Amino acid sequence: CNNTATCVQNITFIDNTAPTLSGVPNNALLECDEVYESSIWNNTGTPFGNAQDDTNPIELGVKFISLVPGKITAIRVYKNWAGTEVITANLYTSGGTLLGSGNASISGTGWQQVNLVTPIPITAGTTYIGSVLTPNGNYAYTIGYFLSSGYNNPPLRALQSGEDGPNGVYQYGGGFPTNTYNGANYWVDPVIQSPIAAVTVIAADACDADVAISVSGSVVSGDCPNAYTLTRTWTATDDCNNSLTSSQTIIVEDKTTPLITCPTDKQLACGQLTAPANTGTA
Repeated sequence: CNNTATCVQNITFIDNTAPTLSGVPNNALLECDEVYESSIWNNTGTPFGNAQDDTNPIELGVKFISLVPGKITAIRVYKNWAGTEVITANLYTSGGTLLGSGNASISGTGWQQVNLVTPIPITAGTTYIGSVLTPNGNYAYTIGYFLSSGYNNPPLRALQSGEDGPNGVYQYGGGFPTNTYNGANYWVDPVIQSPIAAVTVIAADACDADVAISVSGSVVSGDCPNAYTLTRTWTATDDCNNSLTSSQTIIVEDKTTPLITCPTDKQLACGQLTAPANTGTA
């Protein structure tokens, strides 16, 4: 009799659940003399491409600011080429004044660090350029990286091209890098000493294996130059635009009294001058 019946079931998968964030540190109250090291990319950033070999020496740099005062102790570079070579690291003002340098022989691959001979104090909110000179013209790069955005990892931030001139700068033969090509990132990374520790925040999502994480920072000045409140905010966003935000507030105080060493007691003859040569100085 060929009787039939048909039914249709529609199954719609939805994703209304925001990602989760782990590793966001607790709020903290710190003294200004507590010291930690951090950088722009820490160990999370990697180039999207192969190494370039221009055969001739080239100095490659990144423009950056710090939200807080601190000291630049080293410059890192991502090495994705073979061989061993002596790399020179430099720190410049935005106007080209050389503030400090260092040299190191690097081999291996991945992030390599070149320490400056002397840590260099920097001022919050001021543009600096960290650079490396590669003697054989080797470097990693990602074209267009700085054209549409910078990169935040408080306290440091790599500037977007246009904030303070172009970013991703270079100079053939070495010297203060001012040339640029299409907002390329040459994966140069300053290391700062400050009370703000580096952290690794991880996002997870049941439906999205590659959740995007963005981070921003803001600073409110305290009652003296070394006192401030820094807020770091992480936002995880999945492919369906569900997002979760989590923040850390760090209050940095300056409660430490200065150290002073007074001269020992002195006994002077009558009529002897009380000049520092006779009494000593603190």
